[in-house]
Amino acid sequence: MKSDLYCNPVPLPDLTLGMGRVFPDRLSAGYIAQNCDYREVADPEILPYEGKYYAYMSCRQVYVSEDLIHWDYQPLEIDFPLGYAPCVTCCGKNIYITSSIRYGEKYARIYAAEHPTGPFKTLGIPKDKYGKPIEDFLDPALFTDDDNRVYLYWGYAPLGGGIFGMEVDPQHPDCGISDIVKLFDLESKNPWEHFGRHGEVTDFGWNEGASMYKYNGVYYLQYASCGTRFPNYAIGVYMLDSPLGPVKKPATLLCCNPHGVVSGTGHGGMFTGPDGKPWQTYSVLVHRLHYFERRIGIDPVSFDENGVPKVEVSDSPRSVSAGKVDLVNAAAWKNSAVSSYQPHTPGFYALDECLHTAWFPQVEDKQPHFTVDLERDFTIHALRLIWAEDNADVRNNIQYGPVNYRVNFLDNNGNVLDFTIDKSSNQRDLAVEFLQIAPITARYVQLTILRGSNPMVYGLSDLAVFTEPRTMGNQ
Repeated sequence: MKSDLYCNPVPLPDLTLGMGRVFPDRLSAGYIAQNCDYREVADPEILPYEGKYYAYMSCRQVYVSEDLIHWDYQPLEIDFPLGYAPCVTCCGKNIYITSSIRYGEKYARIYAAEHPTGPFKTLGIPKDKYGKPIEDFLDPALFTDDDNRVYLYWGYAPLGGGIFGMEVDPQHPDCGISDIVKLFDLESKNPWEHFGRHGEVTDFGWNEGASMYKYNGVYYLQYASCGTRFPNYAIGVYMLDSPLGPVKKPATLLCCNPHGVVSGTGHGGMFTGPDGKPWQTYSVLVHRLHYFERRIGIDPVSFDENGVPKVEVSDSPRSVSAGKVDLVNAAAWKNSAVSSYQPHTPGFYALDECLHTAWFPQVEDKQPHFTVDLERDFTIHALRLIWAEDNADVRNNIQYGPVNYRVNFLDNNGNVLDFTIDKSSNQRDLAVEFLQIAPITARYVQLTILRGSNPMVYGLSDLAVFTEPRTMGNQ
């Protein structure tokens, strides 16, 4: 039987350079830990279309999946590259897409195509109903209602800002046909909107990343806060009676996970998943080389008896159809042994459930190995490898690419078992890998990176070993 397990962060192939390396600016330069390349995807939105899921995100469009588990990259055909936070909607035969203003430009553009991957052609600059171009067009959202009326949202909300919306022409969504409505502003009563890691600034926060979804007759307008560089970056949601409000009820907290591998779970959107059930996609914070270094996650949405939605963020395997499974990470915070390590990057940093730390072997170590001691034997069902790359320099031909490696399993006595995960000829470039295996009972898991002549020094941000829980027994 084919497995339907998924595990966050979502494994996506062929991640690209972060926006701050492609279009550097003073703001981005101030957020970088060192002058080096990094990879980034974030601010995801997923469009179900003709039996497939199309994921659009900052820095990389578009990823396609049939099952929410296996994703492939398909380049977007479009007149001009998109900026941060692309959004998309389907209205009749048309697919509309737009994004935040790109650095150095004054206005954004809205595009149309007849397929989710394009070719997209420019319709025009977003304008209000009087024909005035919209400035400060950040983190937009497009929404098509059941009656094929189309709505556009945008904005951000430090003091004096806000999240705005208007109805647009369904044949020309760059043209507003209603007044612009300010839907909400910063709400200091909501602790998740307080700026800072511990909410230390109560009258400021980055409310951004609007997204609209309709379910059971209710309009769910979500937004992210308090800042994408913080692990407590979260998503709040307002429940409305119509696409442009007004807001009558306080917002509730939809999605927040400030600790562990999958943290900083803000800026995403709801979409209709398998069996017509709502799912949520969201950003995942890395923040090792750059404040905006991120990945993405997905999880189902649940609703209480009043229709209030909630997302339980997951960082261990889940079943798409059945939800939780009885697998836990038995490697977290355990002992490790390594062949070498660079200063301030010990082996423990691959087991501390934190993506802004990593183990890195010495540069001259051509076949570095990393061994975790689970401290007793466990029945292992899956592994998750989250790679770290420290010396990438695309302009000087130190390129991202597939990691070649092997994984061996050892018993209580340190004997190598006769099952090996052999990725010595790996052809798939994945910054995150989720590997399901036939169950094997082992105490030690040993990873060997096969660098050879590759100038890239690969490290490990996280190694998770997913096992069945067990009793102490006589060990």
